Amino acid sequence: MTILNAVRAATLACAMTIVPAAHADEQHHEWDYGKEHGPHHWGKLKVDFAACGLGKVQSPIDIRNADPAKLDSIRFDYQPSPLRIIDND
Repeated sequence: MTILNAVRAATLACAMTIVPAAHADEQHHEWDYGKEHGPHHWGKLKVDFAACGLGKVQSPIDIRNADPAKLDSIRFDYQPSPLRIIDND
């Protein structure tokens, strides 16, 4: 299995264990993005989240031996655009 496929499998396994609530008020989450329950701790929060703690090459992706690209400078070309606001309750 290539490293990229291993990263994909680990990410998918982790994502499958976390089901978002329809509304934040309806369900309490054991995990969050803070320090106490953030991504570094997801694998230890609950047995169901164990896949989130496996592997060493998960997000952010570990890119090794990359060749720097010689790219042109970024050119910004902002243009005015009309503003249209609809109040649909």
